[in-house]
Amino acid sequence: MTQSVYTQQTASSFNYNTPTTVTEVPFKDEQALAQAELYSHLESQAEAVAPTQDPLTSRDRRIIGEIIEVQPESVRTIWIEGGITVWVQLVGGGRLPFDRNWFTTRVAEVKATLPETPRERNERLSDELEKACTVFGLFDHKFPKN
Repeated sequence: MTQSVYTQQTASSFNYNTPTTVTEVPFKDEQALAQAELYSHLESQAEAVAPTQDPLTSRDRRIIGEIIEVQPESVRTIWIEGGITVWVQLVGGGRLPFDRNWFTTRVAEVKATLPETPRERNERLSDELEKACTVFGLFDHKFPKN
């Protein structure tokens, strides 16, 4: 039976109890340096970008969560790729692909059976009331929504 052991000796300048940064490591790994630089750049860009409004409503998340059998809070976003595949991005980083036609059918089925929350009902009724008042000229301004 043949057995081999590989060991690597650390540089004499390396101290175990001293914090080091990527640039101080004696044996620089170029890929690790490039990755750290990229993360630093992305982090600075993320701080510079203004926060955007979430495109998915709580009802959207409930519908998607019901379809793929996950908690609504775990759904980050969805998108359609190539007009064929619906991708669901989860908060934990996973992605799930679905056929667009199947997903569309399931959304319609779940939407028809999913009850409204009191907040969703209030928002829907407020929108309907605003439209009706506008038609009859009862007010010309919009009320701020919370």
